Amino acid sequence: MPTLDLQVGAGNDDIRHPGTHALSQFVLAAGESGGTQDSSMRFTGVSIPSGSTIDVAYLTFTPDAPSGTTVVRTNLGAHTVDNSRQVVTDIDWHNIVDANLTALIAWDGHGAWIQDAEEDSISIISIVQELLDGGFLASEIAHFFWLNNGSDVNALRRAYQYEQYVTKAVKLHIEYTEAASGSVGSSSGSATASGTGVAYVVINSPAFDIATILDRESIGVLGVKIFVGREPETPDECITVYDTGGFPPSPKYLRDNPSVQIKVRTLPDDGKTASDTLRDIRNVLLNSGNRIVSGSTYIQYHEFGGVIDLGVDIKGRFMAVTNFRLVRVLSIATNRV
Repeated sequence: MPTLDLQVGAGNDDIRHPGTHALSQFVLAAGESGGTQDSSMRFTGVSIPSGSTIDVAYLTFTPDAPSGTTVVRTNLGAHTVDNSRQVVTDIDWHNIVDANLTALIAWDGHGAWIQDAEEDSISIISIVQELLDGGFLASEIAHFFWLNNGSDVNALRRAYQYEQYVTKAVKLHIEYTEAASGSVGSSSGSATASGTGVAYVVINSPAFDIATILDRESIGVLGVKIFVGREPETPDECITVYDTGGFPPSPKYLRDNPSVQIKVRTLPDDGKTASDTLRDIRNVLLNSGNRIVSGSTYIQYHEFGGVIDLGVDIKGRFMAVTNFRLVRVLSIATNRV
């Protein structure tokens, strides 16, 4: 059975987020001590073929200090964005935790931890499977979050962080079964249908693809400044891309004609930034050649209606939108799933 044994490999890949909101690179912890304590661990090299079944998955922590038997209640989850970036600021943290995590798994019932004696987490099979099936491991990065969930006062479990002790940083163990030869994969990419020789491909929503293009062009980071389908309350400055239907497809030519709306929100009294951001977005899309995102090649971008000023929201933040009609074809000669 194929197996991955990985370990956090850089200081900025594991972070503690205390109740003070001041990120720390010294000691990972979850529970309650002077406020909520949460942590995140980011792994690279998480290479799992599309369509695989996750059979075993767990994290391994090495305590940097002994703990008592205080009642710690925590949740585990992971970031549902491909190529999840390092958490550098408190805003980065909240943009992920507040809106972009997998279904959480409760990890309670922690016994006493003994210093330097490894502790395995509860199974995280469902989390890793969700990442794989959603296409969020295409860049081979998995970003996990260990979150307090109502621990008793001064109840805490803590572990070495990379900067403390490189060889005792958090580990990730995964075992998986590859899809049978010829079966259809479940995450973004192509596979072959058994016995037919016909390739199939999974297609993202147009909004997700356009958000990915904007991320690639450094307009913002997907999941940090750029969002899809739902505008978060924070940060104040953000870009949200929405699917807005479109026009009839051309099945004969495997061509779709979807449309998207791109909304920009900026700080109060900063309408110029909204205008500048929309200008940059329009320049990226209107000057684009063919762009491949997962199973689709985008070949035309037509702005219609121009920029629409929406005024300000109840917090005085400027809002404006623009709309695009797109033409996309499958990036290889395929049928769809």
